[in-house]
Amino acid sequence: MLPAEFQPLERIVLAPPHNKNTWPNNLDLAQQEFAYFIHQLANILPVTLLNTNKHINLNHPNITHLPLKTDDSWIRDYGPIFTTHLDNPNLKIQNFTFNSWGGKYPPFNNDNAIPQKIATNQNLKIQNHNLILEGGSIDVNGKGTLLTTKQCLLNKNRNPQLTQKQIETILSKSLGIKKFIWLPAGIQGDDTDGHIDDIARFISPNTIAAIRAPKNHPDHKSLEENYQTLLSATDQDNKKLNIITLPTPDPIFDTDIPDWTDNNQPKTLPLPASYANFLIANNHLFLPIFGQPQDQIAHDILQKALPTYTINPIPAKNIIVGLGALHCLSMQQPASPKT
Repeated sequence: MLPAEFQPLERIVLAPPHNKNTWPNNLDLAQQEFAYFIHQLANILPVTLLNTNKHINLNHPNITHLPLKTDDSWIRDYGPIFTTHLDNPNLKIQNFTFNSWGGKYPPFNNDNAIPQKIATNQNLKIQNHNLILEGGSIDVNGKGTLLTTKQCLLNKNRNPQLTQKQIETILSKSLGIKKFIWLPAGIQGDDTDGHIDDIARFISPNTIAAIRAPKNHPDHKSLEENYQTLLSATDQDNKKLNIITLPTPDPIFDTDIPDWTDNNQPKTLPLPASYANFLIANNHLFLPIFGQPQDQIAHDILQKALPTYTINPIPAKNIIVGLGALHCLSMQQPASPKT
């Protein structure tokens, strides 16, 4: 079974921003935001950091450095997916194939090798899969229900030889999934072809936080279609789900970022800034914020929905230039099940 992110965690695994092609003109600012993020995380639970960058101050008693080389920092998508079994006190790694979101950003051989290296480092069993799958394309409630998008998992640049039913069969066997909720599509500017962690996330076994946008927003149509799909969705027990809605930031473009000096034409699509790209860790929620009034609105909505949680706002306006945010930069390792 694939545990939910809001279940007890043992640690968080991350790789710091280091690829200048991903952050061509604001890498240092993205690194500063990342350093703040990881220190806040390390105050809560152990953190393992890959590909240590000597230019970032990442010293903390709760941070362990694991010198594994990565091509980029989006470990959510290429990192190990940990599963558990009630009759086994050990975790197991499900290792899906990573092809850099349809071959968009080669090379990616170092990233694709990370799950095997972590399995070796932790002496964990690993199950390899030919299925191309990124961790950011799925979200689960820990009870057998999985959220994803047709735009991503059924994209011809992932597994064109497989039908939707065949993909469901593989994920059912490997992750313990009983019920699939397929949303139509993701947001504009998302180069992952519609990852779920930018649009809708489980925050409890029966509650989903979903992004909605005003009519004048470029993502209004797709997000409204997603929302209507969620309203009629049910969980693994065929029970209706609670849907709470989060706002969208105003569109952010490259040229909105401080110290942006690119002489090329600005992007025609907004960056994929989303309040759904949060990370949940042991009764804390780390919320990306973008210097807008909607930051506080998103914070208050999540605090009301999760009254026993601490909501930690994390500046991410420079991180998002790399086309990802907090959830994309991190992979949780669940606590080993008790026998």
